[in-house]
Amino acid sequence: MKISKLIMIMCFSVMGCALTQGQIYTPTTDNKIHFFGVIVDSITKEPLPGAVIYQITEEKFRKLTQFTVADKNGKFQFETPKYFSTRVEISCVGYKVRKFVLPKDHQTMNMGKVWLAPDIQKLDEVTVSARAKMYKQFGDTTRIYARSVKTLKGDAIIEILRQIPGIKVNQDGSVSMDGKPIEYTLLNDKLIFGDDKITALYTIDADQAMTIDIYDEEIESATSFKKQKSTVMNIRTKKDFNRYFTVEALLEGGQNHIKHENGNDPKIYNLNGKLGTFQEGFQAQLNTMKSNFMGQQDRYNQVLKNEMPRKQEYIRGKLVREFGDFNNYLRDRYSITGSYSKDKNQYIIRKENTYFPTEDFESQLANNENKQTSANTIYNVAVDGNYTSTPNIKAHFSGLFMSKDSDQSRVNQSETFRNGTLLTTTHNRINSEINHAYSSSYLNFAYKLNKKNFMHINLGINHEKPKRTESHDLEIMNSELETHTTLGVKNNSPHTDLSSSLHVTHLFDTSIVSGHSISLQIETLHKKAKINNTAVDKQTGLIDDIYSENYEMNTQTLSSGLEFIHKIPGRSITSRVTFNHIAINRDERIPEKYVIRKTFNTWSPFINISWEGEKRGNISLTFSISQQIPHVKLFSNILNISNPMFPQTGNPDLDPVKEYNFSMKHRLSSVKKQISLNTEVRLKYYTDNVVYKRQYFKNNTILPEYDSYEFPAGSTLISPINGNDYWDLKISSSIQKQINYLGRLETIVSYTFRDPQSEVAGRLVRQQEHKGTFNIKLATNFSRHIRLNLSNSTSYLWNQNSEKYKERGIQNKATVHLLLNFLQYANFESGYIMDYYNPSVSNTKINSHLLNAMLGYRIFKKRKGLISLNAFNILDKNTNFKTSVSNQFISNSWDRLFERYYTISFEYKFNSQK
Repeated sequence: MKISKLIMIMCFSVMGCALTQGQIYTPTTDNKIHFFGVIVDSITKEPLPGAVIYQITEEKFRKLTQFTVADKNGKFQFETPKYFSTRVEISCVGYKVRKFVLPKDHQTMNMGKVWLAPDIQKLDEVTVSARAKMYKQFGDTTRIYARSVKTLKGDAIIEILRQIPGIKVNQDGSVSMDGKPIEYTLLNDKLIFGDDKITALYTIDADQAMTIDIYDEEIESATSFKKQKSTVMNIRTKKDFNRYFTVEALLEGGQNHIKHENGNDPKIYNLNGKLGTFQEGFQAQLNTMKSNFMGQQDRYNQVLKNEMPRKQEYIRGKLVREFGDFNNYLRDRYSITGSYSKDKNQYIIRKENTYFPTEDFESQLANNENKQTSANTIYNVAVDGNYTSTPNIKAHFSGLFMSKDSDQSRVNQSETFRNGTLLTTTHNRINSEINHAYSSSYLNFAYKLNKKNFMHINLGINHEKPKRTESHDLEIMNSELETHTTLGVKNNSPHTDLSSSLHVTHLFDTSIVSGHSISLQIETLHKKAKINNTAVDKQTGLIDDIYSENYEMNTQTLSSGLEFIHKIPGRSITSRVTFNHIAINRDERIPEKYVIRKTFNTWSPFINISWEGEKRGNISLTFSISQQIPHVKLFSNILNISNPMFPQTGNPDLDPVKEYNFSMKHRLSSVKKQISLNTEVRLKYYTDNVVYKRQYFKNNTILPEYDSYEFPAGSTLISPINGNDYWDLKISSSIQKQINYLGRLETIVSYTFRDPQSEVAGRLVRQQEHKGTFNIKLATNFSRHIRLNLSNSTSYLWNQNSEKYKERGIQNKATVHLLLNFLQYANFESGYIMDYYNPSVSNTKINSHLLNAMLGYRIFKKRKGLISLNAFNILDKNTNFKTSVSNQFISNSWDRLFERYYTISFEYKFNSQK
């Protein structure tokens, strides 16, 4: 009786404890143990929401890692496999870590209240402060505590990542950790955003994030059974949701303070909209833009863009449907992507003066002015999908079609003087039209031979057909009107590429040979190119043989490759050896001249060894030899823009281009010191045995090679020879350090060396180019209202050659970016860029100053709507003056870079979570 009463009392006690936690567990008969409890502050006795429970279960041959986050009441629950050892670490920002070893044979266990003590440090028994790490390392997982990172009100998650040493935000907005790109972005363990790695980082508020985990995971490819290590980012938020909807819109209009010389309307407009819906298994996105300038802020890198004005519009849509979740890895999926884009550069102006070093030297003068417009229209449709019919067979299909129409026009006006007297006037109007069609299709099969071996076959066909049509209208006259030439030149260049490929992969993973794979690939390529130049004298109606040309090239290429990959499990060592063989047969036909037939055989070995370790970081060694056939257009007449009376043709002698590469990369991170070190050494040797001899024409006569002749202005030119071989060395080292109360400090030191050959007075002259650079960057958030980014790059350049020519110079570029929030809804943003270069000899001076500012006000809560006044290029002081000096001429040029803009913009952002 006493025993039964005791059992009843114990049962009621257990039920009472469970009720105090707000939940009751029903025992099950599965092979898992259920744990639950609540995390509490040991001093205040208050629950700790957002605390992280990290579980490590050691099974027979692997470690199973799981994460759990306490809810708003500090409660948590998780389950582990039965009969295996499980370690638990519970941590929270500003508190000491608690560690437990869980029992193996329970069915359900109530851990009750888990007390966490604050991590307190005494300073001289007067100041007491709680110090929280921004991130910590748990095995191969880097965990970022979002709440311990300073961000401004309204910041997105990307601002948290910018402050972590070792993390880099790339130009396209993607993120890499210690040089490895983030390939998947999870949200609370779910692949809500699919293969979109950017949207979550730039639309979810930083205040919503609790922790961000970055780790490597073996993921089986969707197109094969081969598993590869991929870097995954898992963002845990306060509110768990399964769907995400986002809307972004930008309406902007303004005025250009400069009236365009061609009379174009200087008014500015920019319409930009983005729409996306995301959930597990389905993602759809639509982007559209219509603009006539590119002055908006770059949201990826916090830099205010400054480009030449141009018109641009596009519509892009993407639909992805997946069957299965991220943890399945064998999911079937398909995606459809379509886009339309059109852009037009309004104008590019470059002015140039050239002085010819004749006996009278500076009395010889040529003025050149170039104007250019271009327009491109692109249509693109892509289909991609994979299907798993049985557990042993996978199929994957991808197709792409692209059509591009491009129109370009250039106007060149040139005048030559002698002793102030006009000698010749040249007008050259060039119009070109390019029609480019490209299609590709690939079909992949993967067959699983057994549990550890598979075969992979890839069949693909590419078809490319560009066509270029170009017309020149040339008008040349001298001051005495003794010679007046007017030509109309039409150039028609159809081109066709057709390629096919076969790729087979076999994985060896047996008890004898582990972690090996071997792959074989065979590709064929057929190219056919034609060039047809027809020049007609508009005065006589006769064909000008100098500018007329018929040329045809046929190329057949067969390439085969063999790759062997070896992995040593447990030691993080991977070696890869690749051998490629390329055989090319090229026929060149030029009427009334001769036919060139050449066959090339090249071998391109590639060796890579990488090693990873927690204490010594990541080390990668790579050695490769690549050989290729130079892409040289043979016997094609080139119009001399500065003086079209002298076209030129080439007769190169082709040999394979060889390139030898060696690189060593070392990355090391210390979580304890909040620092990241990166070192890279890269050495390249390049050899090109192409000797390109030019022949010049005058009065329908080919001038003898290496003979000098006079321009109409009396200048002397020597026919050049182009060939090259050089060494290229780069050594760089960077340190990223998170400094408390200051921010992220990054320093980069690099040195580069090259010794290319260049043509001087008809001879190849070896040059030595040295460049040493020191960069320093500081990114800091002083509070929730002030952000300041500073960067400075100083480079010391010195060049010399065997002709005793030496030049030294210092180039400096400084950037300041300030963001200030005030009055609750108002903010001010400004960016300043200074670029300066002043060498010792060539007088190629660059002195550029750019200042941009934006004053905005949020008209809705949560910073969803922003109306702002913007000013771009306020200083408008860009005097890029370049002078080039050589044995042949002195050339001065001025580049018109930027213009001043004033705009009013309205930006709206909205997101919804369910």
